[in-house]
Amino acid sequence: MKVLGIALCVVAVASSARADDQLAEAKSLYSAAAYEDALQSLNRVPKTPDVADQVDQYRVFCLEALGRNEDARTLAEQLVSKHPLIELVPDASPRLVAVFAAARRQVLPEKIRETFRTAVAAVEEKDYARAAPELTMVRQLLDASDAAGATDSALRDMRLLVTGFLNLVKSDTNGPKAETTVAAVAPGRPASATVQIERPGPTIYASDSRDITSPVALSQTVPKVPTPLLRQLGNDKRTGVVEVIIDEKGRVEHVRIQKSIHPAYDELVKARAAEWTYRPARAGTTPVKFRKFIEVVVEPN
Repeated sequence: MKVLGIALCVVAVASSARADDQLAEAKSLYSAAAYEDALQSLNRVPKTPDVADQVDQYRVFCLEALGRNEDARTLAEQLVSKHPLIELVPDASPRLVAVFAAARRQVLPEKIRETFRTAVAAVEEKDYARAAPELTMVRQLLDASDAAGATDSALRDMRLLVTGFLNLVKSDTNGPKAETTVAAVAPGRPASATVQIERPGPTIYASDSRDITSPVALSQTVPKVPTPLLRQLGNDKRTGVVEVIIDEKGRVEHVRIQKSIHPAYDELVKARAAEWTYRPARAGTTPVKFRKFIEVVVEPN
């Protein structure tokens, strides 16, 4: 048995060396602009793990150079689908980088959603050992999607959800659980918002301060609960509390979740709250900073 193992190892080393030599020959033909010959040479390269991705990349390069753009696009998409975080070889030209960027724009959004669904399912099962690497992969795929110019509002929201889920996984795995209040809301249905007051700090006022006119909300929209969270949230009406500090121009300069609804939803709320605008608070006629608590109410269907 030991002899057989040694023999198999020798065969594997020999196959790898042959693959390296044949790939080097194909690269040389490609550099010499002998693209048809390079394609034929690539077909003879053993598809060992060390060279398989490079072989397919050079196939794309040759097809693009021969004007077989549709074949090049299809192969590039297949390669990105199989290895979404693939790194191009150093000698890829800007034109070829663009080919793969287009493939990523086509493939990655669905790949991201598929991986995210797997991650959420693991979170729902409290299988955090499986959820953490899946969530990390989603984040890496989102980075690749951003670099390829395939970002949209849904993917930006997904990034916030991933951050929240990772916080949840870390909290449940490594430390005491933070107090969390959760609730479900119909997709597309905004939560309501009411104002609470906190004692002012030295230079930050509140509506119980004398001669202070409270800020007036110009935009204060609370995000809907995303569909992926609905199954994790309870059926009772719940509330969360968001602290914001509004500066003298009516912009939010600080956001803090005082009472959580769900770690993933909290990230969305913080992102939206940072965009809220107000007619600023005033002491007489002078604009001043103002601290305000906003109660976020999330109701079941």
